[in-house]
Amino acid sequence: MIPDFPQEKEALMKALNERLVIKQKEYLGYFSTIPSYAHHEGHEWTVVNQGGTENTQEYVNLGSEFSIKVDDVPRMGPQDILGLIDSAAEDSARKMHDQIILSITRSVDEAGTAIDAKGRTLSQDLFLQALDSMQLDFDTEGYLIPPTVIMHPKLWEAKKDEMKSWEQDPEFVRRHTALIDRKREEWSAREACRKLVD
Repeated sequence: MIPDFPQEKEALMKALNERLVIKQKEYLGYFSTIPSYAHHEGHEWTVVNQGGTENTQEYVNLGSEFSIKVDDVPRMGPQDILGLIDSAAEDSARKMHDQIILSITRSVDEAGTAIDAKGRTLSQDLFLQALDSMQLDFDTEGYLIPPTVIMHPKLWEAKKDEMKSWEQDPEFVRRHTALIDRKREEWSAREACRKLVD
């Protein structure tokens, strides 16, 4: 009888799965910080937003596959296996990234908060307009919990120095401060209503 080594195979599978998850998170970058939940059955999921609106979507297959030919097994080493795992992690992370961007785009379109720049480049006005369209949150001390700004790496490289200079522009700082103060009042009113309901 040929030994099967079930415990060793299970330990190896666990280690490879852990490697896959770690690599996926590396490839996802910021998006890996988004909370996720495992659903083991069903074909759709529903999110209820803060306003009570429900959004139901079907699951999307974001998996990645690879195969190993039996003839190749004798020539394969651990690095070959890890290379396949890493490629699968990169492929599935790319699919997750694309699906997240698609979901965000769909959500802002449905909420009516999408801003058409009409070909204009990112500017102080567009930035403040985008910020104004959002529901901003603050901590218990009233300090802004800043939203995450996601942009294409090429746009960031082209605009990062200009965006950093905005902090030195008194007119931008005045407009930004006024907007944040108004958003803080809106947040405070929301919190007061929520506490009354709770």
